[in-house]
Amino acid sequence: MKFVRFRTAGGRSGWGWLDRHDAGVVREPLGGPAQLTLEGHLSRGLRTLLDVAATADTTTHELATLHLHAPIAKPSKVIAVGRNYREHAAESGSQVPDQPMIFGIMPSAIIGPFDDIVLPAVSQQIDWEGELGVVIGTQARNVRRADALSVIAGYTAINDVSARDLQKRDGQWTRAKSFDTFKPMGPCFVSADELGLGENLRISVKVSGRPKQDASTALMVFPVAELIEFITAFCTLLPGDIIATGTPSGVGNGEKPPSFLKAGDLVETEIEGIGRMANRVVAAAAASSKIEERELA
Repeated sequence: MKFVRFRTAGGRSGWGWLDRHDAGVVREPLGGPAQLTLEGHLSRGLRTLLDVAATADTTTHELATLHLHAPIAKPSKVIAVGRNYREHAAESGSQVPDQPMIFGIMPSAIIGPFDDIVLPAVSQQIDWEGELGVVIGTQARNVRRADALSVIAGYTAINDVSARDLQKRDGQWTRAKSFDTFKPMGPCFVSADELGLGENLRISVKVSGRPKQDASTALMVFPVAELIEFITAFCTLLPGDIIATGTPSGVGNGEKPPSFLKAGDLVETEIEGIGRMANRVVAAAAASSKIEERELA
């Protein structure tokens, strides 16, 4: 099932799921189930969330009339994985690690699947990285890989937008990957009963119509189950936490000469079985003007 968070044309926020028979229709729960957020239901377990979707009274919306938010609003943490595809490691001139390379991303970087990516003034090398995101569905610690599916709620698409010059300068990656607007996420999260361990899903990225990335999650060095075993051996994952599983080859920094995002570009990220995001790239000054216009309206 595909779950979404949204804002209506009238400005009201809500959540729901795509109708199983018509993907252009969103069903929003009414009554008691509507009193909890999507994350609130998720904290009770994926099975409970699926039961709500199967039994609740609903109202419907045309998907095209809604502005979609990131499917998870406030994860306690976003854990990312570096160099998890051999060809991407090669294009960056790096070795494939012998165990997962883990780093953290500030959750405040998350935006919706059709929101703008804002270019920060302090960087001139903003790059794209399409990735499969794992949504955790239950508190998880010391999970064996054979049991990994039991703690996964589902999957979403992520673009791990990165400031390459700052990444190189800092020697660690958190700042370069955590600017506000640097983590488009969506357009939905798809429950794990549909995608299993996400082992063979196509990931593609286009920039202003030009194909850049096109690969399969089957090429991961460390697949989802192994990542969950590794991560939960050192920290507790909570419902709604996100694991960004790494990007395949085809990033701008790997091109000859390197190519980076500029104002006016459109970044389209698509993952098989999940859907497509489309994020316009804007300069910081343009983004500030939009905020001022909204505040004055």
